[in-house]
Amino acid sequence: MNIEDSIGGRLDLIHKHVQAMAEAQAAHYAQRERVATIKAIRLPLVRGTASGSALTLGGDVNTVAGQSPVGPDLGFVWSLRHLVMEGLTAGTTPDVLNVLRNGRIIWQLNGNQFAQTWGRGEILLFSGMTLQYQSVGTFSSTAQIIVHGMAEEAAAERIGVFF
Repeated sequence: MNIEDSIGGRLDLIHKHVQAMAEAQAAHYAQRERVATIKAIRLPLVRGTASGSALTLGGDVNTVAGQSPVGPDLGFVWSLRHLVMEGLTAGTTPDVLNVLRNGRIIWQLNGNQFAQTWGRGEILLFSGMTLQYQSVGTFSSTAQIIVHGMAEEAAAERIGVFF
C-alpha cells in the first residue's frame, strides 16, 4: 500500500465521521425546533355552580368574575388534548355538559364520563375562539363544577405541527 492510498483511506474515514456528525446535528436541531414550536399548556380553571337547574360556564361573554375566556391568544392555535369536569352528578341520570367552541357543540361529557382525551390536531381552537360549557336537560349537582385540562399551543403559522 502506498502513502497516497493510506491518506485517501483516512480522508474517507474522516469524511464519513464528519458527515455522520452533521446528520446527527441536523436531527438535533430539527427536534429542538419542533419542541420549541409546540408548548404544552394547562387550561385556565373554570369554576361555577348551577343556577336553578342549569349551568353555563366559560365562553367569551359569560365569564365568572376574575376568569378569562379560555382560548388561544392572538396569533396562536391550540390543539385540545385533555378535558376534565369535576363535581358532576353520576348515576342513571347523570349531569350532562356540552363542550362548545364559539357556541357550536364539539363534545359532550357527563357525570359518568367526566374526562376525555383527544389526539393531536383533532380539536383545534384558533385565536378568537373560546371554550364554553353548557348543561343539557335537568342539572342536579349543587357542588362547585371545576373544568380543567391541557392543550398544546403553537404559533398559527406552525399549525402543520399538529398533523
